[in-house]
Parts: sequence; structure tokens; C-alpha cells
Amino acid sequence: MAQALALARLLSRRALTLERVALRASPRVVPPLVSALQRSRCLCGSADTPLPAGWKSATAPDGRTYYYRPGSQGTQWDRPTTDAAAHAAQDTLRDVFAAFEEARGATTDFFEPQLKDGELVLDLGPKGQYSLSQVAGQQQLMLFSPISGPQMYRFDADNGWWANELDGHLLNDLLVREIMHITSVYLNL
Repeated sequence: MAQALALARLLSRRALTLERVALRASPRVVPPLVSALQRSRCLCGSADTPLPAGWKSATAPDGRTYYYRPGSQGTQWDRPTTDAAAHAAQDTLRDVFAAFEEARGATTDFFEPQLKDGELVLDLGPKGQYSLSQVAGQQQLMLFSPISGPQMYRFDADNGWWANELDGHLLNDLLVREIMHITSVYLNL
């Protein structure tokens, strides 16, 4: 298993290197059309800080550098910072909370979700409690589960998901599976 994971990482790095070479050799990337909304969401950083995971840079015909995420429609002139993962964490907490709220009506068991101060808690009464929060100063989410214990997840911006750092399983998949096991309620994640 460890050898397969190491091979997958190596192949992924090699594919990214080939993609960078292709981007430099081909004018297929279109310069950005930045709306006021995109600019208002952008967080700027200095040129000497690394780009967040999943972000690429390219040069427009006029010589200016712009930034984009492959597979997305958005581009921007302002350099993104690692705070992109923080935004993804907040979006994920809100999405999971919404799924918990939706699932709440499907059970007669104790099922109390609460989102407060950047921490999501799902209290299942005697069946246990889930807690999901962003790790301060890190680009990670920490899940405490009554079934699988503590789990750390890192955001994969290329795919838009949170993957476990040890075995690569996805946060949403684990939550759907475990909540279904404990409560017989399906989470729409």
C-alpha cells in the first residue's frame, strides 16, 4: 500500500512538471478577465511566497503575470496566498453543517449539529460526538470521530477535496460512511 501511494505521488509530480512545460510552450491559457467580485475575494501575497497548492501562474501577452487554477474558469491578476485553504476550510465547515442540518430531520435519534467559532460539532448523544475544525496556522482540518478517532486532512486544491494525510481517504466519504453506520441517516455531501 505504501509503495503504491509513493508511486502515485511520484507520477502526480511528474505529470505536474510536464503540465508546466506544456503551459510555457503553448499559448493555450487565456489571460484573465477579472470581475470586481473575483478581485474582492482575492488575497494578495508577495512574489517571494510560494503559490498555494493547485494555483498556477502564467504571463499575459502584455507581460503581466496572472494566476489560475487548472480546471476552473476563474483567473486573477492578484497573487493568491495560502489563505485559499482557509477559505476552503470555512466553505467545507458550512457545507458539512448544512448536510447535518438537512439530515437532522431524517432521524428520531439525538442529532444536534452546531457551528460556532470555526468549529463544527455533531452531538449524537450516547452514540458519541463528532468535531471538525481548522488547525490554527495550518492548511489542515482536524476531525475527531467516535468511530475512527482523530484524523488530519489536507486540502487538495486541484480536486477540491480534503484528503487524509496518512492513507488518502476523503473527509466527505468518511463522514457519509460513519454517519450512515451510526444513525442510518444518509448525508448529502
